[in-house]
Amino acid sequence: MEQTFLDALDICRWDAYAAVGSDVAIMCEGFLRPHVDGDLPGLSSYLTDSVAAAFRLYPAPSHFPDGWEGEIEACRDRLIRAQLAAPIPVHEIGHTGGARIFKSLPIHPRLRLDDQELIENNVRANLCRSYETMLASVDPVAVASSVAGRESTARESAPNEG
Repeated sequence: MEQTFLDALDICRWDAYAAVGSDVAIMCEGFLRPHVDGDLPGLSSYLTDSVAAAFRLYPAPSHFPDGWEGEIEACRDRLIRAQLAAPIPVHEIGHTGGARIFKSLPIHPRLRLDDQELIENNVRANLCRSYETMLASVDPVAVASSVAGRESTARESAPNEG
């Protein structure tokens, strides 16, 4: 294969990792929110830290100018925005990640046609399958107690109320 294509494929792979990692955080937020007794800042901090740990398992790709930090901050912001409304049903998550994957595909735009919906639906279907696995194997109350038992970076940076 041609090196230019391989480089573009590598960019797409890392963009997909970051985008779907954020989608997974949104999925987990909806799963855990009912169990955290209203500690939404703690939950977003917990999930952001979890995503950050997963991202940092790998060196940041060269096309991320801020390393993983920009992706981590985008995930944190997305979680905080998501908490302004009801939890997003899992079958509605994946549009963001799928759109980003589609945008970075190393395929000439002329050959893509209307494939964005296909890519998004593939991501959404995989998230639904992952959600089913999570429902069967994760105790949300136990995870929520981990959220409550840790010192939240969100709480540390929040201004004093009084």
